[in-house]
Amino acid sequence: MRHRKNKLLLIRGSVQGRDLTMRTMLTNLIRYGHLTTTEKKSKVLIAYTNRFFAKLASMSANLEASVAQREIIRWTKSLVYGNDEGKKVVTEMLPAFIQKGLQTAFVTQVKLGKRLGDAAEEVRIEFIK
Repeated sequence: MRHRKNKLLLIRGSVQGRDLTMRTMLTNLIRYGHLTTTEKKSKVLIAYTNRFFAKLASMSANLEASVAQREIIRWTKSLVYGNDEGKKVVTEMLPAFIQKGLQTAFVTQVKLGKRLGDAAEEVRIEFIK
């Protein structure tokens, strides 16, 4: 049987390693606007990013304005490395996503082909414009 054998979760071996990898990749995605990685890591990163921004959007919609702002900043600081990236999420990205009416699917992926060296499938992840 194949129950509870999600191979996508086996990135970097442990839960702490996976969380560290995903937080670093999320920070770089926010910083540069795009990221090139393998297909396996991209699937996990897309789910992680969509969950992060969906949580921020629901906080913004469901809570009072001052409470929502404080909770959004707290949640962003807990997952994103760097103050500049956190400010970019709070002041630029989240209001743009809310204005567009997005609740899910904040990022998209484009397949680039096989990587030279080990022939792993490469994928470019970008935020939806």
